[in-house]
Amino acid sequence: MPSSKPLLTHLRTNALTALKALCFIHFFREYAFDIRSTYGPSMLPTISVQSDRILIAKPFRRGRGITTGDIVSIRHPLLPSEGAVKRVVGMGGDFVLRDTPASLDTPHSSLDSGTMMIQVPEGHCWLIGDNVEASRDSRFYGPVPLAMVKGKVVARIKPWGRVEWVENSLTGRVDGG
Repeated sequence: MPSSKPLLTHLRTNALTALKALCFIHFFREYAFDIRSTYGPSMLPTISVQSDRILIAKPFRRGRGITTGDIVSIRHPLLPSEGAVKRVVGMGGDFVLRDTPASLDTPHSSLDSGTMMIQVPEGHCWLIGDNVEASRDSRFYGPVPLAMVKGKVVARIKPWGRVEWVENSLTGRVDGG
């Protein structure tokens, strides 16, 4: 009767290798980078409704190194089991418009027409979707705690694997620099 020791050794080695791989994958996705699919029109034209995947840099978790103009991935404030992607337009201490004017061409869009400036509390950020008409953002749920930031969007992965680096359009710099 053959010994079961080589088989057990082989199974143990494979199990340890699989466990190491799972730990590495978990560590990489939690602390380095993650790739997520997008859906919804709130970030048009920067991010497509469905065909884009985004590369999220996790060292920016909890708002570390986030600046005005960055696009961030957050845990949704109203639906905690879901995520959202929005642009940072204000950091703690900044003053922002609470409501976005409907149109810059109409007389109703002036600051005298009921729009109000508010100060973003320390430890929070003010988020707006690039497609303001189709975005549920800080105008609806208020300032977002930096602790809810899951990372910064640094690239779009287009169909066929083409990568486009995301620029911080408010500062004119490429993210990561």
